[in-house]
Amino acid sequence: MTHLRKIPVLAVLALGATLPAPAAHAATAKKAPAKPKAPLGVVVAAKDLKTVGTVSCARIGGTWYAGTRTKAGRFLTFKRQAANARSAARTLKGAARTKKLAAARRYDRKAGSLVPYCKLRPAVVGQPLPSSVPWGPGYVAPPTAPVRFDLTGAAGIALRDPSMPLPATRATNTGVSNLAVVDGAGRLREALVSGTVQASRFLIAPNDRLFVLFVSPTPLAPDGPSCLLAEVGRQDGVPTCVDSTLASVWWDGYGGGGAPNPAVQFDDRGGVYYLGGTVDGRTVLRRFSGGVRTDLITDNASVSDFLVLGDGTVLLTGSTSNTQAPWLRRIAPGGALRTLRASAASFLRRFPDGNVYFGVSVTGDYGVRRYLASSDEVDPPLWIGPGREDGLPPRNDSTSLCYDWVSNQGFCSSTGTWISKAFTTLQGKVFVIAGGGSTGQLVQYFPTLARPTTAVTKVAVAQGVLNHVVLSGVGAHERNVTTLYDTTDGSERVLIGPDAEVEVYHLNYRADDNRILFDGLRFADNTYVLGQIDLDTGAVTTTATTARRLQAFQTFR
Repeated sequence: MTHLRKIPVLAVLALGATLPAPAAHAATAKKAPAKPKAPLGVVVAAKDLKTVGTVSCARIGGTWYAGTRTKAGRFLTFKRQAANARSAARTLKGAARTKKLAAARRYDRKAGSLVPYCKLRPAVVGQPLPSSVPWGPGYVAPPTAPVRFDLTGAAGIALRDPSMPLPATRATNTGVSNLAVVDGAGRLREALVSGTVQASRFLIAPNDRLFVLFVSPTPLAPDGPSCLLAEVGRQDGVPTCVDSTLASVWWDGYGGGGAPNPAVQFDDRGGVYYLGGTVDGRTVLRRFSGGVRTDLITDNASVSDFLVLGDGTVLLTGSTSNTQAPWLRRIAPGGALRTLRASAASFLRRFPDGNVYFGVSVTGDYGVRRYLASSDEVDPPLWIGPGREDGLPPRNDSTSLCYDWVSNQGFCSSTGTWISKAFTTLQGKVFVIAGGGSTGQLVQYFPTLARPTTAVTKVAVAQGVLNHVVLSGVGAHERNVTTLYDTTDGSERVLIGPDAEVEVYHLNYRADDNRILFDGLRFADNTYVLGQIDLDTGAVTTTATTARRLQAFQTFR
């Protein structure tokens, strides 16, 4: 990093004169090696220092960092403090080493979660910025009008390149954002009608509630506090801040299964659950219900994925920060915590029987297991696996499927523990895309294990549609194809064949008119397009757009 070059290199000082050793031990006495001193920070000009709320920030080499101002007048970034702690840990053992490594992780979390605040104006978050103070890079100016969206006629929402101009929603539109409305004809228009925001993620929840994660904490009104995560009203377009203390939201998870659950989840009473970091550097998994925010974990938990059940029970997997001990745990609706397994899960999914299924990949325990919600226990046999050393057979033996390892490597390379998608049909079957990228393949996980034969041999993207699954990827002739697989009888219909090749990036189902909306690369003229597939007639229409590739695209149900 640029600022590291400004840190003075401190020479290791040789020890000075020492007291003479006792005569009896003179021959064996040794000098203690000098310990290297940690860098003491960098000198930063006053114009490059600021405080946002309680966060100290410095601009070093043109980039803002969060950290600590030392008594000597230097600035020590949290990123540097994390490196110092890890360096010190290499010279330690036991509990002292564990403590230093835990400190390094705390500094890493602060370095990541507090930087968005350093990109805001100086002074207390939510107060106007004096015109004489320069803004930091990535800063979103306080709005001169309330932030408002217009979702009229929206079939879906897309996250686009903000440099791409779009038609205004109406003549009085003054809004600027990178969020676009996708209408029923597959056209894009600006979603914002007033204010200025930049989004990094958005989520259309199963109940059609829309949540937007901003690039940095952003004021939603001229005199309002800054907000990172907001819910946008479908009817009035008004954003409501979910939690003004957030500095980051962990949107995509950190699990090894490739398919984390949604960043925002709900219980049957409408409680909202989310995982992230606060402005004071703490990691939180929170429930927001009835105007009350409840922390469900301590700051010593590093969570890679979580799953909320209807009654408010939460299953979470991760590790303890200061020991790195992995676990799968259950939090009861009242807050009581229980360990289910002393190993992490690669994915967590609730299946139609009400139980939670999860991937495990440790020695002697490799495959898919299930948590029985009624008994609050993990079912002793594996749900899917190749057998176990203690002789307890799995409920679905994968041995015969993996005889043909080459054709089924998406599943067999991890014995089903790595999935990228999961779909539940109206008939209560669960299909997953096992593996991903060059090995993704459709596999049935419930009520039994089965491997369908499909024309898409390497699934890139997929979408569940009632009792069907839309698959897009590479077929037998190494060309892109898109098909509709019927999970009731195993039949398959080609929607976009290899001769009309389109490399599809996102697939979304629109129930109102039984259509698939997609975006991708049309090979016939090497053009990025938005497209629709009418599932009633099979008609495919594509429209070239000036948009660069959409970063995200979701439709309302």
